[in-house]
Amino acid sequence: MPLKARPEATYIWDLNNSTDKFFLQVQGSGSVQLPDGKIIHVGYAGNNGHDYVPVGRVLRQEGELDEVSMQSIRDWLHINPDRRQWLMNQNPRYIFFDFTDEGAITAQGVPATSEHTLAVDPKYVPLGMLVWLDTRLTANGQRFQRLMVAQDTGSAIKGPARGDIYMGSGKEAALLAGPQKEPGKLYVLVPR
Repeated sequence: MPLKARPEATYIWDLNNSTDKFFLQVQGSGSVQLPDGKIIHVGYAGNNGHDYVPVGRVLRQEGELDEVSMQSIRDWLHINPDRRQWLMNQNPRYIFFDFTDEGAITAQGVPATSEHTLAVDPKYVPLGMLVWLDTRLTANGQRFQRLMVAQDTGSAIKGPARGDIYMGSGKEAALLAGPQKEPGKLYVLVPR
């Protein structure tokens, strides 16, 4: 099972920065700092009905990147400002947001819990199920084993063998979440 990590609420998104604005759209929720310095939280409220197209996959198919992570895409956008709009236009999906007081809110309608909330495809893993996760963190190679709750979904999380770890907030969480892409094992714990 390929396991990724969400940096969605890992740092404050700057809406004056087109790259941050783009990644907030991809993540579907996060924290935003207003011009007066106030920080607000926004969460997924809907989308325009278009399918999500992962821009990292586009860059890999075009031969632009070998390894895809949020950081490598950010670096590519910084190095290629003349192609920024072209890349962003590859994903026609647009997310609508609503305000929330609680940070990242899951598909279950509850706040995400750092390193314990897992986004899944609910066709294969029902929301609310306890799952045991056994993988490694791409950023540092450390083993990551813990009991998690299938609480969230995502447009890029399709199929029985996909998962997305919510790493939490702060710079350290962002550094762990950005490159995360490791195989692992997921055990769904079914009550008897």
